[in-house]
Amino acid sequence: MTETAARQGQGMTILHLSDLHFGRIDPHAVGLLAEHIAADHPDVIVISGDLSQAGRRHEFQEAAAFLQTLAAPVLVVPGNHDVPARNLWGRFTSPYRRYRIAIADELMPCLDIDGVRLVGVNSARPVVRHWNWAHGRVSTRQLVELDRLFAQPGGEAARVLVIHHPPIPPAESTVKSRVENIGRLLDRLPAWRIDVVLSGHLHEAFHHVHDIASQQGERRSVSFVGAGTALSTRLRRSGRGANRIRIGPDGIDVAHVSLGEMG
Repeated sequence: MTETAARQGQGMTILHLSDLHFGRIDPHAVGLLAEHIAADHPDVIVISGDLSQAGRRHEFQEAAAFLQTLAAPVLVVPGNHDVPARNLWGRFTSPYRRYRIAIADELMPCLDIDGVRLVGVNSARPVVRHWNWAHGRVSTRQLVELDRLFAQPGGEAARVLVIHHPPIPPAESTVKSRVENIGRLLDRLPAWRIDVVLSGHLHEAFHHVHDIASQQGERRSVSFVGAGTALSTRLRRSGRGANRIRIGPDGIDVAHVSLGEMG
């Protein structure tokens, strides 16, 4: 946090959701999440991928209907499940078409709110250079665009990067996660002045801080925050939940919000 952050007043709250997986949700969880959002009044809602279970049209339609109920600005990026799993022609020829029609046309969204700059990057791929297509990748073109977005004014209070696959997965995770080219992204975090990286994919909540050193000698302490699934029946150790990130004059506070384990 910079001195400018202390002049931003009371700060702002981000509700971080991930891995909604419409097509494989617990209907009761939707009500619990809606109640929490109504009570908490977040300033912005971030969804770090996997809005659908298998990239089907009806799953995206259900996800879009849910997004329309949210009374806050939303920044969302795709996840690996948002690329069609069964329609192989669509997977390779137009992998994000259904997502872009139903959810958001922009795959690298940028939002400035209350002195905080939030930028998303799409790490999902229809195919990667190994057998496990659930893994991700960040391209050189995306890195150049991120250079441009973070070079612009904005984010004086804090800067947040949103990506589906965690750049630095927690050592204790039960799921293996790999992102090609991720070292080049991590190397840029100090220059971009990133404070928080929000991710999903693992269905496990975590928060850890790393001191990132670039090849140019810059250093920055960055919080890496992962959200568990918010609605899916596919639960792991942290259960069903979300993250509440408070950015204010006293710094950045991260809290896990349990949404119960029904279903």
